[in-house]
Amino acid sequence: PYPKSGPEAIAPELATLREWVARALGESIEIWDTEWGYSSANAPKEAPSNGHTEEGRRRQANLAVRELLTVWTLGLPLAVWYDLRDDGPQPANPEHNYGLLDSSGKEKPAMQAIRTLMSAVSGRKYAGMIQETPGGIHAMRLDGPADTIFVVWNDQSNNRRAVEYPKQDLISRSEENTSEL
Repeated sequence: PYPKSGPEAIAPELATLREWVARALGESIEIWDTEWGYSSANAPKEAPSNGHTEEGRRRQANLAVRELLTVWTLGLPLAVWYDLRDDGPQPANPEHNYGLLDSSGKEKPAMQAIRTLMSAVSGRKYAGMIQETPGGIHAMRLDGPADTIFVVWNDQSNNRRAVEYPKQDLISRSEENTSEL
């Protein structure tokens, strides 16, 4: 899937696909995400398409993390990111900018964001989504041996929102690089 509106948009399509697969092929068939990604050159229509800008690469990092979180919440057992390395050096060519690494092999912000996410969730088990969230807000619960963390994200990039969760001894972490994730 390569949805233009963001990774969360595939949930209804995946539900339809799972229903069809169950009817046509049986309940035991796994559905894998064998290719999915976002180009750092695919900017909104009002912005120039340049995959080497900080804005384009930050947008790709945001979408990469949201994609992984979406894959996780949908229970897909396998996800393959397209592409590990940019296919070329042309900043305006979307096909040259899907990589987590640039064409010279240097990590792009998307790879750094994925590493940050994977480090934060390491050793924890997915415990489900928080069901009562405002529109555009998604919240995932992950239980660890000694703690619980929540990953909260907004699928509306131009609409910053505050999220409050009343709980004693709650530790909140916010970083400039991940504030939009």
